[in-house]
Formats: sequence, C-alpha cells, structure tokens
Amino acid sequence: MKGKVLVTGVGGQIGTDIVEAAADWEVVATGHRPGRAALTLDVADRSAVRDTVRKARPDVVVHAASMTNVDQCEKDRQLAYRVNVEGTRNIADACKEADARLAYLSTDFVFDGRKGGYQETDLPQPVNYYGETKLLGEQAASGGLIARTSVVYSPHRETFNFVRWVITELSAGRQIRVVTDQFGSPSLSSNVAAAVMELCAKGVTGLFHVAGTERMSRFDFARLTAEAFGLDAGLITPITTAELHQAAVRPRDSSLDVRKASALLKTKLLGPREGLRRIHV
Repeated sequence: MKGKVLVTGVGGQIGTDIVEAAADWEVVATGHRPGRAALTLDVADRSAVRDTVRKARPDVVVHAASMTNVDQCEKDRQLAYRVNVEGTRNIADACKEADARLAYLSTDFVFDGRKGGYQETDLPQPVNYYGETKLLGEQAASGGLIARTSVVYSPHRETFNFVRWVITELSAGRQIRVVTDQFGSPSLSSNVAAAVMELCAKGVTGLFHVAGTERMSRFDFARLTAEAFGLDAGLITPITTAELHQAAVRPRDSSLDVRKASALLKTKLLGPREGLRRIHV
C-alpha cells in the first residue's frame, strides 16, 4: 500500500476515476450525494470537513469536488463561491491540521484564452466566475499539488460530458450545433486521474498542467468523436460562440502545455484519438 488517500467529489468524472487509479492505496471516498460514495461530505461545511479528515487520518487528500457548470456558476455566484472557494479553503485547512498532503484539481479556465498553449508560468486571468473561483481555490491550495486540466470527458457510460452528449445525440440521428472558435486540450478523466495519483505517490507539490496533449476546437473534437464511433459527422453544424448566447464568457483558446508534467510522469498523457479509444459505449 502506498498510504491512505481521501478523495472528494466521488461521483464526478475525475473523482470517480481517482478512486480507481488509487488501487494501491487505502481509499476513503467522499461525495456530496448520498449513496454515491462511502461517506457523504459537503466540502462547504467546515466542521464536517475537519471531522472527516481528522477521523480518516489520510496521507493525501485529493480534492476533486467542485461546482463545474460554468453558466450555473455565473448565475449563482454565492453557491459557486461557497463550494469552489470556501470548500477548498476548508479542505486545505483540514489538511494542515491533519498533516496531510493536498492535491487540488483545477482548470484551464483560469486563463483568458487570448493565446492558448498555456504554461504553468503564464499569468492566470479568468474571464468568467467559474474561473475566478477555481483560481481562488488554487491560492487556498498553495503549498500542495495543483493539477489543471481541460475539456474533461469520461470513459464511463453513466457520466455526462461533451463526448457523451455528442454520442447520444448523433446515435439518435439528431443534429447538434458545436462551436468552432473555442479551443482546449481534451482530457480523458481516467488518464488525468492516473497521472495525479502518480504525482501523489511521488510526493510532488507545485503547479502542473495535467491534460490531453493536443489543442483542438470543440467542433473538431465533436467530428473526431463521430469518426471514432462510426456516427454521422454531417449532423454536426459549425457555429460561433456568439450564436450560443451563453451566460458566462468562455476563453477562446485555453489549451494547456503539458510538457512539465510529461517530463516527470511515467503515465503517458493521451491525445484525443487515444482517449476516445478508451470510451465505453
């Protein structure tokens, strides 16, 4: 055994896969929804977080719990702040009290998207409230491991994400509209989880971009998904971000440079073609 790890956000894409990637660890799984994890934990409840971490006595806490709906964060800023900022502060403080190492999952949306290919040394400048809260979470988690990822999709059937939406709609013969002017680094959640747990096992701290290896637009990723599963790419209509009228501004190109993490990891970070081959349909 490599030690004991407490995982928050089990039931979410990365949290679920962190548990699977931690097969060589003693795992304490927690989640917000009853029945989705061994323990129910609201990370915004400071006393509950403190008690849970104190009783578990983990070596590492992987904090994957987050409010990730970008438009919902824009509309309900109070809840977004409570979960993403106060929740992360609660976890970080509990880790300090319990002498546990912290690994925090963050996002490419801390960047403004003006240039893409962001390195860890680039200055974060979020353009929406979700990005703001995740950046404040990074500040609360400073001193631990911070892993930023991008356009996360899961290999599991039961999770909803961009890839699953594309597969579901195209399989039903329905047309979908996908933006051509938003770029990221599509990241398979199980691959991210394996990399994060390897970094935890190494005792690494600091900031790392842990994401897919290829910059790609949402439109091109949708077409690649259709190709991978033998679906009709002709049902995918290209549109611009302006046509969507989304509540929150999106960074145009928040793709990540993953060379720093790749140089340290034995786990190979995957491009979208390799990642899509691991999807369960």
